[in-house]
Amino acid sequence: MSDADDRFASSVRFWTEHGGIAGVGFVVGHRHVMTCAHVVADSLLDRNLALEPKPPTGNVVLDFLPAAGDRKTANVVAWRPRAGPRSAPHAAEDVAVLKLTRNCRVPAGVSAIKVGFGIDAGDEVRAFGVSTANPGGVAVTGEIVERLEGRWAFQSTHVDGAVEHGCSGAAVWAPVRGGVVGMIIEMQQQLTGLFLPLSELQEVWTLPLPEIPDFVRASRKCLTLLNEVFDANQRIISRGRTSEGVWSQMLNDTYNRVCCACERRRFGTEPPDSYFDAICGDPDMTTVCVKRWLLGEALDDYRAQLSKISAPPKPHVSLELAIRRCVTQPNCAPEELHAGLLRAIHEARTNELPTRPQPDPAVRKR
Repeated sequence: MSDADDRFASSVRFWTEHGGIAGVGFVVGHRHVMTCAHVVADSLLDRNLALEPKPPTGNVVLDFLPAAGDRKTANVVAWRPRAGPRSAPHAAEDVAVLKLTRNCRVPAGVSAIKVGFGIDAGDEVRAFGVSTANPGGVAVTGEIVERLEGRWAFQSTHVDGAVEHGCSGAAVWAPVRGGVVGMIIEMQQQLTGLFLPLSELQEVWTLPLPEIPDFVRASRKCLTLLNEVFDANQRIISRGRTSEGVWSQMLNDTYNRVCCACERRRFGTEPPDSYFDAICGDPDMTTVCVKRWLLGEALDDYRAQLSKISAPPKPHVSLELAIRRCVTQPNCAPEELHAGLLRAIHEARTNELPTRPQPDPAVRKR
C-alpha cells in the first residue's frame, strides 16, 4: 500500500453522543487504538476528565475511516492525563489507548500503523485530521522544525481546511522514516503544531519496533565494514610504529599499490619480492584490501538507496560523503586512511548514528 493508503487504513474518528467529532486516533494493534487523553474527554463531553489521574470508565464512540459510519464503542486501557500544574517535566502526557468492547469487531480494510525509524528536524511529515465541517478528513503536510522539551514542533506547508481542533490524536507520518514518528497533541495555529515522539508514546503502550528502511540497512553495512577496516588498519599502523621491518616500510606505502600487487601475487602474475611476500598474506592486510573494496560496493548501494528518497536525511547524506572521501583516495597510506576513517566515525557520532551497529531487532509482540 502507499503512504496515503496506510494513513487511511489506520485512522480512527472519535464522536460525541451528540454526533460531533471530538478528534482522531490511529490503530496500534489488534482491537487497540491510540489518541490524546483530551480527545477521549471531549468525546465524553467533559474536558476536565483529561486532567484526572484515573482513566474515564465510560464507553467512547468511534469509527474507522475504511468503514465510516459503522460506529463502535471502546474503553480506555492505558492513560496518561493532560499536563497539570504539578506534572513532571518531559513525562509522557495526554495519551490514551482504548480497546474495542467485547461485542465490537474490527471492520475489514483496517490495519495498524507502521512505525517509522528515527526522527530529525527538516523531515517532511504528513497527518490526517477531521472536523465537523470536514468529517471525511483533511490532509496536512509539513516539516519538522525543532525539539521543544520532549515535544517536536512542525510547520505545515499545506492544509486542506481548518484543522486546529480535529488534528488532536492524529498519527504523524514521515515518509523518509517509513511510517509513524509521533502523535499530534496540539495545533497551536492552523499551520503550526506539536507532537509527541514515539519514545514518549512507548512509555504508555508498547508499539512494534519499526521496519528498518533500506537506506538505514545500507548505512549499517557501511559502518560495519568501516569498523573492520579501521581496526585492521590501526593494527598495521601499530606494528609499523614499533618495527623497523616491512611494516615500517608499509607506513610509507599506499594501499592502492600494495593491494594491487597482492592481488597479482594471488594469481601468480607478480615476481617474488621479500616485502610483498611478508605482508600480502597477513590477515590485517587482507582485511584492509578486501573490505575497502567491499565498502566501495556498499557505498554505491547506500547512495542508490538515498537517491530513491525525495528528501534524504541530512545526517545520512553527510555520512555517505565522509566515508566515500576516505575510501576512494587514490594514494592512501595507512595513517591517511586512519584519519579519514576517524572523520567518518566522528560524522556518525555527531549525528547520533550507531558507529558499531547491532543486528536488526526482532519485532516485539504485546
